[in-house]
Amino acid sequence: DQLVTAGHIAFAVASDDVHDYFGFDDAANPTPGKGWIMIDSAELTRPAIMAALAAGRFYASTGVILETYAADAKIIRLSYAPSREWVKTSKGNARFTTRFIGAGGKILAQVTGPTAEYKVRGNEGYIRASIHDSDGRRAWTQPVFLDGRK
Repeated sequence: DQLVTAGHIAFAVASDDVHDYFGFDDAANPTPGKGWIMIDSAELTRPAIMAALAAGRFYASTGVILETYAADAKIIRLSYAPSREWVKTSKGNARFTTRFIGAGGKILAQVTGPTAEYKVRGNEGYIRASIHDSDGRRAWTQPVFLDGRK
């Protein structure tokens, strides 16, 4: 948020910090596959994927999957796909909390539920979403710039 607030373009990413390649049965073990990015690309070719990355057409995740995402100068809308990996305590009904964040890391709005939307006022500088589910998974969208940055 400091970089983006200062006028830079910085994208959210998630990756693994792997320390264990054997304890896959324990969700708390630092095994591979716990952080990744989901790319919005029309084709699975190197040029198309690289273009999507350069344009910020991806989101970061540790397990929250966006079912839909739409953003323009007026509104941001998201919905979340149910995870097949929800722990037994949530009984397949994990709850989602979405925070819409603007300049300076300020929380502009907080929404609970499997869908979220934010109506753009125009003075936010940028808006990004940070999503948490009740089982500890997260996702982060890229900033929607309101000042002409691309």
